Amino acid sequence: MGVIEGFRNYQSHLGITRNGRLMGANRRPHWEILFSSSESQYYINIENSNQKPFRFTQPQQKRAIVHTCSLADRGARCVLTHFRRHKRENANTRRNGWGTFSSILLSQSDKFLMLLFTLLAFAAFSRASIVPLSTFSAQKTFYEVNKTYKIFIISDSPQEDLQALTIITKNADQNSNAFTLSVASTDGSLTPFVPTQDNDMVSVYFTGATNNLRGYLYMNSVTPNLNVFPLFENKPINYKQGTNVVFKMSSPAGLIPVAQNVFVGSSEVLTGFVGLPEDVSPVQFFDSRFFNASTVTTYDQLELPLDRFYFTSSSNSVKYEINYAARKNLTIGSSGLLMTNAFPNGAYETRDFNLKNQNGINVDAYFVPRFDTTSAPGYSGNITLFTTPETLGPIIFPMISYGQSNITSNSPISRIVIESDGPYAIQYFLRDTTATTPSPVETTTKSSSFPQIVASLLMTAILRF
Repeated sequence: MGVIEGFRNYQSHLGITRNGRLMGANRRPHWEILFSSSESQYYINIENSNQKPFRFTQPQQKRAIVHTCSLADRGARCVLTHFRRHKRENANTRRNGWGTFSSILLSQSDKFLMLLFTLLAFAAFSRASIVPLSTFSAQKTFYEVNKTYKIFIISDSPQEDLQALTIITKNADQNSNAFTLSVASTDGSLTPFVPTQDNDMVSVYFTGATNNLRGYLYMNSVTPNLNVFPLFENKPINYKQGTNVVFKMSSPAGLIPVAQNVFVGSSEVLTGFVGLPEDVSPVQFFDSRFFNASTVTTYDQLELPLDRFYFTSSSNSVKYEINYAARKNLTIGSSGLLMTNAFPNGAYETRDFNLKNQNGINVDAYFVPRFDTTSAPGYSGNITLFTTPETLGPIIFPMISYGQSNITSNSPISRIVIESDGPYAIQYFLRDTTATTPSPVETTTKSSSFPQIVASLLMTAILRF
């Protein structure tokens, strides 16, 4: 979200973008629309073959593309990168520092493009925004807002520093500071700053000597029933009806964020996603509907080694507790979620679980893996089940990142090994077959069983593309 400060014409250092990639350093004349959203300013650059460029020194690329957004419905494509800017010079302009650059290359009339992308810029930045608190300065940053906006401050910085960050509306004369907004209520959620008038302007500025603030300003106007929680060590978060966004604020050694004692009733739905609710095509990691709700209503632990994530449900009787804890071992009768760090990115490793099933009890095992589907050409992995007695040999189920697989097995499982060439999140349930409850997986195909025959294995792998 930002305020347009002006327009200028210059020669782009990026060149044409294609399939999310930067193509060299072709110098093409562009219009530049300049925003003021923080000290890291925003630019939208529009190709303009009819204007002459001004002189500048080419910026040095700091790092590769970190986000690509599709604007196919508007006939455009944008690529977001972070880079280090050196001096760009003309008679009136000198700029230095860090910035966020959005390059959109088209070929149409200048007046139409200027109007179109001015509107696109407001649309892109007016609905939701997350800004590091450390980017604010004594120079005011303005945001156009209305009564649907909620502004949150997520931070664990010292009180005196947070009090130096001021938030004020222009027309309604509301004012607050970051410390007041960063204090959680009794249920752990934050109380947002909400403008009381439409078509108002909010200014944010820092009055302290040095801005060393940690955390974010998060603004959202599109998500109904939005609740925002900072997750601190020893301060558990409980379920609240609506969409619950969680920001990881601590990193205790050997512990990760987890949801424990999860309860989802037979007529209720709980879903979980990576990131923020306004993200385009959010990555899902949990959906209670994958299992038969009359059988699986509780989950022991959902691993959530993420910086930001959210759960959503319209029910008022769902329950969970989000806190920091060590990863648990799988046991017969347990259910939950396994996740690699920073899914769908980050590192991955082999997981090995001993079920301690020395007596060879038949176990119904159900796995719903999810992967980074944007990875090309894709990657694969295996879920390997070892049985008692070991003479029966291991059972290997392949996993493929570009497809979704529901894996089920009925066998005397004693050990489970998960291997993958990439990140994954796996929703699972393990059941002792002596239980008389229905199958946890919703299916219209009933499989036959062979009771008391240990050597017989019933396995089903359903690949859905």
